[in-house]
Amino acid sequence: MESHRASYSVSSLRWGFAALETLLVLITFAALTDNLLDADWGLSWSTFFVGLIGSVWALVIYQLIAAQMSGKTD
Repeated sequence: MESHRASYSVSSLRWGFAALETLLVLITFAALTDNLLDADWGLSWSTFFVGLIGSVWALVIYQLIAAQMSGKTD
């Protein structure tokens, strides 16, 4: 029973981080496209860098949490 609950939380954690990462990557690419192609979407270089930094931090945090959770199940 306990392992089923843990596997469900790991699965939902992965989907949550995948959704967050996808959102941040889309924001980053949209801001880059807006600035390079002058698309007038109202996104600045600040939006690009916030998306880029947020995306990298989301990857780092996911790795730290995944390592912590795998250590608990062993």
